[in-house]
Amino acid sequence: MNPTKSTGKLSEELGPSKDTICRALHKLQNTYKNSREVPYEMTPQQTNQRVKICKTLLENPQDMRFFKPIETCDEKWVHLRNPDN
Repeated sequence: MNPTKSTGKLSEELGPSKDTICRALHKLQNTYKNSREVPYEMTPQQTNQRVKICKTLLENPQDMRFFKPIETCDEKWVHLRNPDN
């Protein structure tokens, strides 16, 4: 299934109404995240800043407080709550 499809397109393909699909996705604890284009090329200043931050984070890998609120995914639909945690 294509994660970029709208609930309207899913409704057309699968049969249930758009509202039913929205409720089902909500029950699955999914939320829509707007995608945005991320530039592939960074300025030298951005690269240096990224390296500096990464080195700082890697110096103390036991401190996970920084990583807890971060959600990354290739898809637009992401789980907000992980029941395994």
